[in-house]
Amino acid sequence: RMTTDVDFVSDGHFSGLSNEKRMSIGGFQGKTRRGTQVDVLCGGKYPGLYDAVLTGSVFEAALGVHVATPEGIMAMKLVAGRGKDEEDIRVMLRLKVPSLRKTREIIKEHIGVFAVDEFNSYVDEVAWREAHERKRRR
Repeated sequence: RMTTDVDFVSDGHFSGLSNEKRMSIGGFQGKTRRGTQVDVLCGGKYPGLYDAVLTGSVFEAALGVHVATPEGIMAMKLVAGRGKDEEDIRVMLRLKVPSLRKTREIIKEHIGVFAVDEFNSYVDEVAWREAHERKRRR
């Protein structure tokens, strides 16, 4: 899904953003001088999850920033739970982006066992849709 904003997970405040407002999942939104919306996620109801995503991120030298792993992104999208986040989960699963084992471990440790069940329902739904689509093509 193409978006028009940039998301960050941070352990601190970003300077240079205007029109800041708090986000319900923890963190804040703001705009750059050029008008790009920036969502900065930090803490919230799951500070351990955000810390794990930060420490598990990978430094991308070409960008000059740390990038969250797909597994961390999946867990954060599960917490956010908005319609667009649910669709992002489905798309990432269809593209086989995350390691299911690692994603389940992160979710279980930082969100809870019932959240693993919710994640598994997305995995099952995507698998069912893929099987159904293969049958239709035959």
